[in-house]
Amino acid sequence: MTLQTTPFGSLDSFNVILEIPKDSPLKYEYDSEKDAIVEDFVFKDGFVFKYNYGFVPQTICGDNDPQDVMILNSKALEQGKVYQCRAVGIIELLDRGEEDNKLIAVLTDDPETKDLEMKDLTEKDLQDFRDFYAEIGRQKNKTMEILGFHGKERALAELQKAHQAFSA
Repeated sequence: MTLQTTPFGSLDSFNVILEIPKDSPLKYEYDSEKDAIVEDFVFKDGFVFKYNYGFVPQTICGDNDPQDVMILNSKALEQGKVYQCRAVGIIELLDRGEEDNKLIAVLTDDPETKDLEMKDLTEKDLQDFRDFYAEIGRQKNKTMEILGFHGKERALAELQKAHQAFSA
């Protein structure tokens, strides 16, 4: 199975292909022509990815990329591996004025986070997301603006829309 043929899964338990392990100073991105994850950017000043980051296969969003996902858990996950996840919420984000929403998810089998819901995230957690994307924007010299945080229902609606767009 290639990354391109990895199944979507279901809305309740969707697959995420991990691109960037938590604590990595390197930004990786999936290259569909190579069917491989390639290095995209090196962060400076000790900045690292605070979250495990990947995408949902068989989805396409407004930016013509697959649906991005941040997985909330305490350990770095393995790049290129497929993980089953559950949606917690979504960050409504503009990247250079273009919609680039990020799903917030947890692993379906992680005892630490499997019951986590959006309401469990504190104001500090939300500020951490704001600070994280502000620093990415600063280092990549681009504007990234968080418009809001939304719960599971909105996340699932966006995920379903992205999967349908892929299948169309």
